[in-house]
Amino acid sequence: MIGLRYTITNVPNTVVEEIQNSYCELQFGPLCCLYRKQSYVLNQRYTSKLASSIYYFKFRCDDIVLVTYPKSGTVWMTEILWAMTHADNLDPNDEEGRPMFLDKDFLMGIPKDENSPIVQKFRSVCPGGNPEDGIRIQMAAAATQGQRIIVSHLPFSHHNPTLLDTCKVIYVVRNPRDNCVSYYNHVQMLSHYDFQGSLDDFANLYMEGSVTYGGYWNHLEDALQFNNHQNLHLVQFEDLKKQSAVELQKLNDFLQLGLDQQQIDKVVEYTSFASMKERDGKGLRKVGPTTTNPEKGSFFRKGEAGDWKNKFSADLEKKMQSWITNNSEDVDIELQYD
Repeated sequence: MIGLRYTITNVPNTVVEEIQNSYCELQFGPLCCLYRKQSYVLNQRYTSKLASSIYYFKFRCDDIVLVTYPKSGTVWMTEILWAMTHADNLDPNDEEGRPMFLDKDFLMGIPKDENSPIVQKFRSVCPGGNPEDGIRIQMAAAATQGQRIIVSHLPFSHHNPTLLDTCKVIYVVRNPRDNCVSYYNHVQMLSHYDFQGSLDDFANLYMEGSVTYGGYWNHLEDALQFNNHQNLHLVQFEDLKKQSAVELQKLNDFLQLGLDQQQIDKVVEYTSFASMKERDGKGLRKVGPTTTNPEKGSFFRKGEAGDWKNKFSADLEKKMQSWITNNSEDVDIELQYD
């Protein structure tokens, strides 16, 4: 793959066997993207064609880009960014300027049914476009009206090298204990993952980096190398929970949106966990995935910081603490666990 900063290879069979014991998502086959000493596990729908489409995606100077490791508050921040850029008209049925998730083509697959709504919309927006090059990617590229909000779980190394020099980027980080618990509930809930193991089983895979998007620390360190870049704004999930209005004011300043305090307070209320859960329950705005196992819970679970204390066994906490200690020495931010 000429021009990319990373290579794509197959995950070793020993790792595949370990994951497949309980991780049904890998019916799509795992592969590994290698960048320097870092590795990121993705499924085999992340083809060279889609990888190139994302890597060479052309960002614009007025774009707002959100990059996160999975289950770090992505949906919450996505809704916050849309609400902040539409503060004068917070209509949950308004589709204007809705964030575009670049990864969806390889996470969920490209629909083959020409009659599916997303394919029909693609044909309308991108006449002559090839779906194999990414339906959502091409639709995002074709969006010329208004400001784009673009979302991805892929690390910075998998995006266009000019990203940070082109537009504003927000990176959300969540402490790994809560992130692990949330990720575990996520792969249990979504039917295309259908994880069958225990929290301890998942945590072992998580700490090994054998989950979709690979290791937590690799992803975080990939972002932190740009922590002093003027176009990167880092948000900690725990700060957002403790002091939403303060963190939204920081975002307001970073994005130069010019919102007043009344507008910020309005966005805080609109994007509160309770408000988002209520809208989701009423079908007013389905912000989470739709392919769920209802018996395993809903997409909106608790939205708390510190819930890991209610979930970890003493043995798992001991393993997790050792893993954190061994990997966080060079991390130049203080992670919050409450």
